[in-house]
Amino acid sequence: MSTNFEKRIFLPNGKTGHLILPPEHQSRVERWYRREWDQFVTEFQAWKRRFIVARYDCFQCTRARAKLLLSPTEYQKFRLQQMRDFKGPRHQRGMLSGFSIRRALLSAGGDCSYTASTIPALNDFCINPCTSRVRGRLHTDGDWYWTEGTTSWGASRGTWDGDCAISDYDSRWNTNSGDAPNEGVSGADGVWSDASVTGAAIGLSVGFGPRSGSYDVEIRDGTSLNVLFTDAFTMSVEADAKN
Repeated sequence: MSTNFEKRIFLPNGKTGHLILPPEHQSRVERWYRREWDQFVTEFQAWKRRFIVARYDCFQCTRARAKLLLSPTEYQKFRLQQMRDFKGPRHQRGMLSGFSIRRALLSAGGDCSYTASTIPALNDFCINPCTSRVRGRLHTDGDWYWTEGTTSWGASRGTWDGDCAISDYDSRWNTNSGDAPNEGVSGADGVWSDASVTGAAIGLSVGFGPRSGSYDVEIRDGTSLNVLFTDAFTMSVEADAKN
C-alpha cells in the first residue's frame, strides 16, 4: 500500500504533477517514505491501544459512580444503555449514546467537593557551602504540604480533598515561567494523573547561584474533568558565596 501510495502521489508523474527525480534516487526515496509510513503505523497502533484501555477505564469509573449516585431502577437503565453502547468490555459499537446518561448523572451528582490549597511564595537563601531548597505538593493522602530549607515535608498544611475518594481526583503541576523544578518532583509538567497514585509535587534546589520561577498545582474531578482549583505560587532559592 505504501509503495503504491508513494508512486502515485510523490514520485515522477504522480497526481500532484510531474516531479523531476533521477532514476538512481527513486528507490532511495521509496525506502524513506516506507520507513516513515511504518513508523506512523506503529505509533498509531500504540495510541489506539492506549485509547481503548483509557476508554474502558472511563466506562468502569462511570459505572461505579452511577451505582453510588443513582437509585436501583435508574442504575439498571444506565447499565442497559451501557450494554447497548459497548460490544464487549473493550469494543465500542456505534456512537456512545450513553454519554447523555453520563452527563445527566454528573449534573445530578455534581463534582467532587474540595477545600483547595494555599501554598505561599516559597523562598530559601543560604551561604555556600550549602543547598538552598524549597518544595510544595498535593499529596496522595489528600493533604497539601510545603517546606523551605529542608528535605522533610513535615506536618500537613491542610486537606484539599472533599467528599470523594482520593482516586476520584486528578492532579498535576505546571511551570508557568522560570526554571524547571529539580527537587522532590512527583508527576510531570502539565500532565494529569490519578491523585491517589502520583500526586503533584515540585521543588527547587541549588548548591550555588539562584533558581526561581512561577508554578501552580491543580486538582480536577476525575469523572467530569472539571478543574476544581488552581493554586498558583512562586519559588526561589539561592546559595551565595561567602564575602
